[in-house]
Formats: sequence, C-alpha cells, structure tokens
Amino acid sequence: MHIEEWRPLAERFNLVPALLSDTAARNMALLPAASARMLEPQAATGARYDVTDGGIAVIPIAGTLIANYRGMNDWLTGYDAVEQQLALAVADPGVAGIALVVDSHGGQVSGCFECADAIAAAHAAKPVWALAKHNALSGGYALASAAGRLYGTTTARVGSVGVVLMHLDLSGALERAGLTVNLIYSGARKVDGNPFAPLPDDVRERLQSEVDSTREVFAGRVARARGLAVAEVLASEAGIFGLTEAAAHGLADGERAVHEFFAEFREFLGRRSTGATATPGAAPSTHRSTGEHPMSDQSAGGEAPMTSEQLAAARAEGAAAERERIAGILACDEAKDRGEQAVYLATRTGLSVAEARGVLAASPTAKPAGSPLDHAMAAEPVPDIGPGAGDDLAAAARPMKTSGEWIEARRAKVQQLKRLG
Repeated sequence: MHIEEWRPLAERFNLVPALLSDTAARNMALLPAASARMLEPQAATGARYDVTDGGIAVIPIAGTLIANYRGMNDWLTGYDAVEQQLALAVADPGVAGIALVVDSHGGQVSGCFECADAIAAAHAAKPVWALAKHNALSGGYALASAAGRLYGTTTARVGSVGVVLMHLDLSGALERAGLTVNLIYSGARKVDGNPFAPLPDDVRERLQSEVDSTREVFAGRVARARGLAVAEVLASEAGIFGLTEAAAHGLADGERAVHEFFAEFREFLGRRSTGATATPGAAPSTHRSTGEHPMSDQSAGGEAPMTSEQLAAARAEGAAAERERIAGILACDEAKDRGEQAVYLATRTGLSVAEARGVLAASPTAKPAGSPLDHAMAAEPVPDIGPGAGDDLAAAARPMKTSGEWIEARRAKVQQLKRLG
C-alpha cells in the first residue's frame, strides 16, 4: 500500500476536525489494521452512475468521506468524486433528476461543505433528492441535507450535526517502553497536540474553540438547507435520530422504502416535465419554513391528508407490487443464465418487468462452469465404441470381465502364438 493512500486517514489523528458520528469516531482506532481493499479506488473518471427509468441518475455516497480523492467504493467516497459525478449528471441530457443514496457515518471537514455546495448548485439545475438508505450521519448528513428533499428508510438514522477531533496521548506507553521522542521544532505552536506528550490545557482550549466554531458553521448550513433556525439545529446536540423523530425536528422529510423513494421521484419528474410543478429546476421543499405538510401525510395528488390507515394500506399495496415486480423479473425466461443481471435489475433498479426483460434479452448469458472439453462432452452423448456398437443395447450388452479373466485370455493368446510359431 502506498503511503499517499493513507494520508487522508492519517490526518484524522493529526488534529484535523472531522464530521464523524460517535460510532465512526470510535472505529477510527481500527484504521491502521484496515485491509488494503478498503482503499481500492474505483476511479470516477466517467459516468459511473446508474440511470433508472424516468432518467434518475443514482450517485452512491458510502463509507468514510475524504477530501482530495476521486475514488468511490463501499468503504470510502471522495468528495471530489461526488462533485465530478454531479457535474456529469447535470450535463447528461438523459438525466432528469439526481438521487443521492447515502450510507455514511461521515468524514473529513475538509471538502465537505464545498461538496454540499456542489449538491445545492446541482439542485438548482436539476432536482436532487437524497435517500438515507442506512445512515446519513455527520458529514454524510451534511451532504444529504443539501438536497432538495431528504428521505430515509425505516431503519435509517440521520443527524449527528457535530464535530469531533481526536488526540492520541502515547506518552505513557512510550515511557513504559523506555522510549523518548525528541521534537526539534521552530515556532511555539508548531507541535501543539502532538501524540508524544499529554495535551496542555491551553492547547485543549484552542482546539475546543476550533471544533465549536466548525460545528456552528455546520449547523448554519443545515439550518439554511432545511429551513430551520440555527438554534434548533444546535439544540439537537449532535443527536442521532430515526426518521420519525428526524422529520418531527425538521431534519428530514419523511420515511420511504427504496422503491417508494424512486417511485415518488419518478412521479415528481413526470409532473415537472409536463409543467405541473410550480418552479422549473427545483423540487418543492417540504421543509418547515414553507408551511407545507410532509409528503408522507399527503395523498399522491396533494389533496387532503391521508389517515394513518390509508397510509398503511398504500404502503402495503406498494410493497406487494414491488414483491410482484421482483418475482416477475427473476422468474422470466430472459433471466435464465443471466442470474446476476436479473438480481441486480430486480433489487437495485426500479425497472418494470417488461423493461428488465428487454435489458436481459440484450445482455450476454453467463458462461457455464467447466472446461471446453466438459462443454463438448455435455453437448453430445458419449458414443458407444465397445463390442456390438450400433446393435440393440440389450442384445449388445456384455458382462464386464474380471482381471483374472483378462489374464487368462492373454495367457491363452500367448500360447496360441507359440504354437503357430
């Protein structure tokens, strides 16, 4: 592993404030033992986002968020990569809207707010919605809250509007090991907060002030994006909330299953394309400053609020339809020998059965396991080249000779040849 690849992670132990949830902050201690696979870059050098039916570009934001990194994978996402994908999606004529699917506990402060600004700018050009699939916390929430709407799944958690900075004091361990670290430096504050000595009180106070200031900036951005007062956001005290509580605090717009989120987004884009929405280029906000009811409390047409029974029935109907759609894709004739593609289309996209069948029909079939000889042998029956080949099988059947019988036959043949000689 190249040392440069560790640089963004190592910075977290060098007094760089981070927008991390408490869980992620505790897990940072495990980073030195992380697998090299965690840092495998899936370089964002082209349009790697998926586009669902309805023209929705899906940009995943997963794992730890870091600056100066153009890769995206399940463990790390670079702010630069997100910004690049946003720019590509905005410029893509086949994209009508952008969905951010977030599953992140947060990351570096550096680059986070700039990335959030890029999300807001993209939303000014094309609707950008965010879905907290599992977690949209701290830095992950900073990005998700910049979208026009923010929903989350049933078990998702959002929030953690706070900042953490870690100092590791190794002085006791070094003393027990009989080691002394001598720092030769110039400038009174050059080695403030170094890990080889306890943290002095004046340095702690300065670092605390820096963390407090960053949190206020974070809260101010969330307040503007969500239509809240800064004091309301700060009052959350970096708490982590489920979707019901988050919606009550104005930190999210409601709960949606994945298929519900994309179905609603497609419906919105469809209405927008016909001019039914009020403001082209921007989704109507459900933030509390608008005075609108959350979408989860309204019928699809925006008339009278739905009762809890009606909402539950609608969700049950939607879940049944989704199960039927998935089953239809997996069981269709075109899914034969295309199992992986079928599972992906059924579970990771919103394609209808007919659309998925069309994609599968145009996809190559999976190569069967085994060598070319295995395939050739399986394609044709093994010819009968023994005695009586071609005769009726029952008549041509011969009992198998034992080894003793073969030896006796060979001996008789030898004796016969001797007599002839």
